[in-house]
Amino acid sequence: MKRPFVIPPQIAFVALALGSLFHALAPASWRVIPAVPVVGILLLVAGVFVAVWAALLFRSKRTPILPTTLPTTLVTSGPFRFTRNPIYLGLLLILLSFVFLLGSLPMLTAPLFFLIVINFYYLPFEEAKMEKTFGESYLNYCQRVRRWL
Repeated sequence: MKRPFVIPPQIAFVALALGSLFHALAPASWRVIPAVPVVGILLLVAGVFVAVWAALLFRSKRTPILPTTLPTTLVTSGPFRFTRNPIYLGLLLILLSFVFLLGSLPMLTAPLFFLIVINFYYLPFEEAKMEKTFGESYLNYCQRVRRWL
């Protein structure tokens, strides 16, 4: 499988820009959901928390965080006990928070775009790399922990 040429935070930024564009161009009648700032803030805080927690675990285990490099350690503790991709889940929650903060249905394109690109383009590359690097240990981990939640 060909190595991706962009990293997930860049994909999240493009997704946010795309969602913002659709939000700006959409007629007011499409913004049919009320803004729910409390939900938006909770999703934002949860997303940042999960992503930072996972990133700090990578650092503590001295394994590269960039998905385009080879990992040195299979991290299965912390948020990795609940999801194999906590940083991506965190980014997804952050993008979803804008839907509720703005009360914008068109903004939903941001988390959907991110989810589709990560799930169908990025994760197959990463999972193949992890299986090749860690073999049976990674496959056992995959049986215990879901890709997203």
